[in-house]
This record gives sequence, C-alpha cells and structure tokens, in this order.
Amino acid sequence: MSFSYSLSDYLQNISSINPAHFENAVKDLQTLHKRNTYLIDIKLANLTYDGKNVNFIDVDNRVRIDPKKPNITKFNITLCYTTTKLLRVLIPDFFGDGSGSFSLGPKTDAEKKSYFKVSDEYAFLLAMIIATSKKDDLKRAFYGRNVGVKKNREFHGVMNNDNQSYFRNWIQAHVKPKFHSNIASILRDPYEYAQKSSNPPYLSDMLLFKGSNA
Repeated sequence: MSFSYSLSDYLQNISSINPAHFENAVKDLQTLHKRNTYLIDIKLANLTYDGKNVNFIDVDNRVRIDPKKPNITKFNITLCYTTTKLLRVLIPDFFGDGSGSFSLGPKTDAEKKSYFKVSDEYAFLLAMIIATSKKDDLKRAFYGRNVGVKKNREFHGVMNNDNQSYFRNWIQAHVKPKFHSNIASILRDPYEYAQKSSNPPYLSDMLLFKGSNA
C-alpha cells in the first residue's frame, strides 16, 4: 500500500527527490494545455509525492479557455510562483484598472492562452528546481533575491545575471540540449517568452528524463 505526502512537507526532511519522478506530472500538464485548460496555482503545496511520482492536487482552481463562455474574471494564484508582468496580463487590474501603463497584455482570454501556458510552466519549473536541488546550493542561488511579487518589483523571472550559473547547471542536467535557451528564457522572463515565442514547445517535450531521447 502506498501513501502520498505533500511535496512541501516531504522536502522538510528529505534534501531532494529524483527529477524523473516529475515526468508523469509534466505530461499530465501537457494534456491539460492541449485542452486549453490551465492549473494556474502550481506550487510545492499543491503537489503530492508517493516516492515514485509527483502528482497535482487542489486543481479545482484550474482555468479553461472556452470561446463560447464569458471571459474569466477570478482565480487564485500564489504570487511567489509567478511574476508581476504575467499577472498584469492574466489579471489586468492587478495593480490598477487595466488601462494605461498597466495594460501590458491582450484583453481576451483567447489571446491570453500562451500566457496561461507559460505561467503554468514557469511555476512547474520553480517547483521542480526547488524539489530536485540540494538546499544549500539553492539558497546560494537565491541569496539576496526576493522572488515574491510586489508593486513595481519582480517584473522578471527568477534567473538573473547574479545566479545564472546555478540555473544553467540545472538546465544542462535536466533539459534537452536544443531547448536550453527556451528554458533559460522562461526562467529569466516568462512574460517576454510568452509574448515573443511563436508556437513554443510544451515543457514536457523540453525536459530530459532518464531514458528520454536528447
């Protein structure tokens, strides 16, 4: 009989877990994205772990883009797993009324799909990196870096010029070589990646798991 634990609780006592145990979860995420459905609030606390596989929980908050229904107006999202610029697209009045300098993105939900997709992928990457990294190394990478979202701060992603060596090492170990630049771009600025990428690959196709073809 197997038991599942909250991944955030599990990591209180275990330094890190096998990256391959995220494979099923990221494939499930691709399936949802192909159905225009987005989990929105991916984080360690919304993941479980049974020793072999990571799974999503608390998915009632998910968003489905349906052109036949009114635009989405409300959903929950954990601020430290996103960026200000993404929020200003997904929630136009996050820091204002959605007009003027606050209007950084498209207005209809159909036009927001790439931003919802990249928002999920950015949060998934953060959770996976945290869960698969030795804590001392991770602390050094995040030293002096506030990854929370506050007004007029944290417009870009978690990767920057000061900590890029750590994240590039992680990318080299866990991402297929031809997609290194994609993952680096997501971690540096997920908003810009969503804005500029035309038909970007799914995260599940970019990550490198044991037995995968590079």
